[in-house]
Amino acid sequence: MASPSAPPFWRALLPPPERGSAPYLYLVYLLFLFFHYLFRPFSVELLLRDLALIAAFLPLYFAGWRQPERWQPLLAAAMVGLGILAAHWNTGAGTLFVYAAALSANYSEPRRGVCHVIAVVLLMALWILFWQPPIWLWTSSMAITVLIGLVNVQEGARTRAREKLLRQQEEIEYLAGLAERERIARD
Repeated sequence: MASPSAPPFWRALLPPPERGSAPYLYLVYLLFLFFHYLFRPFSVELLLRDLALIAAFLPLYFAGWRQPERWQPLLAAAMVGLGILAAHWNTGAGTLFVYAAALSANYSEPRRGVCHVIAVVLLMALWILFWQPPIWLWTSSMAITVLIGLVNVQEGARTRAREKLLRQQEEIEYLAGLAERERIARD
């Protein structure tokens, strides 16, 4: 987590403190990018590609936690682009499609989040149409992308409703305190 003394650039890239450790825990799914080593000989070249892929992905991922919703489609498109690029050598690249769809939680209206998921799936469909990867490479990625994207739309709406309720509760407590002070002042 960013310390108060961190440069503004780094603070802008890291998730907001109120999100807790969840943004860091979600990074565990990047391990899927290394599963292809179970089925092929180890290669330093492939490892360097995978590490470069992660280095390019992480700023996009962390920016998705802070940037306004108008930036979410661009961040998702960049993640999908990285996934398409990595799919040429890494069978776990579908993970990046899922991360792109997961940004759907950051929209103020659920309808816009659903449109985001549809846009990610359409980008995947274009990739499938033009590159024609093996069916085993994209079917599970597409299914999980849709599932996680739609679940995140619902979770985002639930989080916003919870935050709104909390703000209303704080306002009620403030007004009750104000009314109590006025009553005491009158007496």
